[in-house]
Amino acid sequence: MKVYPFGAPDAIDVTGAVDRAGHAHCGRGGGAMKDTYLAKDFRATAARRFPAKAAALNAAFDARLQALRADNAAAGKEKQILPGIAAYETLQTVMPKEEALQTVHGYVEQRARRMHRYLAAMLRLPGLYRLVPGIFVKSTRTLFGPAAGFAATELKTDQGTWRIDMTRCPYHDTCVEYGCPELCPCFCGSIRQRRALPSRGRSAPAGGCSCPI
Repeated sequence: MKVYPFGAPDAIDVTGAVDRAGHAHCGRGGGAMKDTYLAKDFRATAARRFPAKAAALNAAFDARLQALRADNAAAGKEKQILPGIAAYETLQTVMPKEEALQTVHGYVEQRARRMHRYLAAMLRLPGLYRLVPGIFVKSTRTLFGPAAGFAATELKTDQGTWRIDMTRCPYHDTCVEYGCPELCPCFCGSIRQRRALPSRGRSAPAGGCSCPI
């Protein structure tokens, strides 16, 4: 784990750094950026479990997230990877590492369950189920393609089966880069749970966990 660059929350001067809700303005160019689900869940945890430190924790989270975004300005890691790392690091200042890991895992898992229920309900619509394989292939190539930082090799298989070997994953690479490889399976589990249908083929990036894509 990298040394936390902003100190413990109690040591942070938050004067003028947060708004009335206790949220720091950390958008690029000085503007406010809309919270991701991970940021919202983190703030809820801070308010519920550490009310006396909530403002400082929010400021620490926002400062760390802003620094991570500055380091990864050209990468599309805004929604999950960077907020997840910021939340994980900040929570470790007020709770044990394993508890912080399970807390972030809970955020991701809860959202994945909601999305899974939504997809399962959609598949009950007449005729939609037959469209799933084509939609699955197209969405995987788009959402988990080179533009998103992934690399994969599509393998020839029999008719009716589609298989890919995932050879690069930004979740794995980024978590390793920032010293928290143990956080990567949280995201892998959420992708696996969101899938209404199991993947036909799985692989693992070098040194990584089992890929659910």
